[in-house]
Amino acid sequence: MLHENFKDTYAALDGAIRYLDARTVIESENDVIRKKLLPLCTGEKKDAIVSVRFLPFTDAETERIEKTFGNVVEDKEDAYLLEVTAERVTVYSNYARGFLYGACTLWEHYKDGIKEGLIYNVPLVQFRAVKMYLPAEDKLDEFYYMVDLFMHYGYNAIVLEVGGAMEYKKHPEINAYWIDVCREFNEYSGKTDDVQLTQPWGKNSVHIECGGGKVLSQKLVREICDYCRAHGLEPIPEEPCLSHADYLMAGRTDFAERPNDPYPDTYCPSNPKSYEITFDLFDEIIEVFQPKVLHIGHDETYVYGICEKCKGKRAAEIYAEDVTKLHDYLAARGVRTMMWSEKLLNSYNKNWAPAGGARYTTRYTGSGKFVTFKGKRLEVLTRHSVHPYDVPLLPEGTLYQTVEETYPAISMIPKDVICMNWYYSYYELGDMAYHYNGLPLVYGNFSGIGFNNWKGRVASGAKGFGVSSWGASDFKQMQRGNRLGDIVYASRMAWSRDYDEKNKGTELKYTAASVFDYRFRESMKGSHVDILHTTDLEIPHGYFGCGQFLMDDMFRLGYFHLHYEDGTEEKVEILWGENVGPAGQLAEGGAKLEFEEDGQPKILSYSRETIFTCDFEDKDGRRYYRFVIPTKKPLSRVETEIFDEYKDKYLQHSITVHN
Repeated sequence: MLHENFKDTYAALDGAIRYLDARTVIESENDVIRKKLLPLCTGEKKDAIVSVRFLPFTDAETERIEKTFGNVVEDKEDAYLLEVTAERVTVYSNYARGFLYGACTLWEHYKDGIKEGLIYNVPLVQFRAVKMYLPAEDKLDEFYYMVDLFMHYGYNAIVLEVGGAMEYKKHPEINAYWIDVCREFNEYSGKTDDVQLTQPWGKNSVHIECGGGKVLSQKLVREICDYCRAHGLEPIPEEPCLSHADYLMAGRTDFAERPNDPYPDTYCPSNPKSYEITFDLFDEIIEVFQPKVLHIGHDETYVYGICEKCKGKRAAEIYAEDVTKLHDYLAARGVRTMMWSEKLLNSYNKNWAPAGGARYTTRYTGSGKFVTFKGKRLEVLTRHSVHPYDVPLLPEGTLYQTVEETYPAISMIPKDVICMNWYYSYYELGDMAYHYNGLPLVYGNFSGIGFNNWKGRVASGAKGFGVSSWGASDFKQMQRGNRLGDIVYASRMAWSRDYDEKNKGTELKYTAASVFDYRFRESMKGSHVDILHTTDLEIPHGYFGCGQFLMDDMFRLGYFHLHYEDGTEEKVEILWGENVGPAGQLAEGGAKLEFEEDGQPKILSYSRETIFTCDFEDKDGRRYYRFVIPTKKPLSRVETEIFDEYKDKYLQHSITVHN
């Protein structure tokens, strides 16, 4: 179900069809724009468009917009107008990024020509970001492909977590520690979780996928930043501070908040050594990234007032003082501060247990499972939430930790800190805490398919969102982790006034069709195999990240065997969650009758996983998944091999060969 104006704000392309050809002049020296548009300029067509121009807005453009769409012109960054006439295509914008978006919109609408008319696009929100780890060096091509995608769908920022994965000239010991600890955690999937649970207090996950568990040179990171900026994405480095600081501590305990922690992840905010090292790292990051904004982390802080220097201080004061120190250091260098901000909320999770910045208690018991880390055999503990009223009743000798409340810090931190709230789904009124305290609010870990009252919350003051990935920054992890689908889905929320959150099933189908066209439009002009199939399997979505590995063996249902006319053969995997998904039981409009705990129809949750690799077709109450295999030479036949345990679950509708 391809939506003609998937991410357009206002569109009126209703005139005669016009064509580009090899004589059409792209009047831009921007290499990114030329790369996007030159493939459209082929052959020779009668009365072809003479040129594609890129010009600033004038009053005349405003008049044409108002005549066509009404009083809708807004003075917002990144807004642009695409105008198609008999002789020219013109992109008007007062922003370089608007020219990039205009070129992408021309590409998107150019299918065997483009109709005369106007498209005026203006974003609903000004912050449209993707949060990722620094990519592994051997996955740069995939990373750059995704950056191209983010530009195409109207994103303007990329938050890149750095941690221990960038070369530090002042602190090479951090890089050495990072490589060593990642090597150990990569022993098996989930070892990070096991080690995280070996102490009777809250500890942070370890982001071993950052940089592929290795270290990127500063030169290479500069090149990554240059590529992102050239494609309209402002790089925002994230350097986790206070919490998730395992890389920074590098195994040292002399400035740890909990000195008895064998592998500390929280520094002491009363120890000058903490800031000596942190600011050294900031200096190198600022030199490499040249950022306007730096993200200081600060999520999931569990340890306060433990060491002798911090005892007696309130957790909220400790937290706010640390944020303020980092903010002031960055502000003196012309860099704004961003942070994860759930610790500023007196929050409760969906089970009505205290969370975020609220006071809460966790009890720990043995599990009988052991893990070896740094040569020590440690027992993996089990966590249990404790109701506040039950804490005084815990038996003597119980292992438990009470995390003190930090939410009062919301009124203590500088007012220009950008707060990235990833607790948006717990309760909408949490937004008001930021607004009341005059703090800029954006949503983190954003998933539009699970977000409600989008336009209302933006009207109340939210500035935008960041779709977040906690897995490796490569194509497969981003796709199977639902991130690529979420990125495309959210772009419609950010740009289109027609987005309808009451019909998310339909919106999801629009998303799948748009990205299917983006990925396979050129492939389908050449030789390819077009497959439509489904399964009666429903495999729960897995979390892939923070040391949980994606292993295809768990999802492989069989193979397609492609037999070519020259006698050669190619084998293509059939992977649940990648190129096929669940048939489901579809109700009218595409929503599934069975629901997840968060209230989302299960078919939507499952379909998100395949959204970047398949289009959807709903037939006879089932969802079928369409995917394309590009081929480079003529095929004679395609055979399907399904493993015995899945034969009664697999349904094939059609295989069509296009030579």
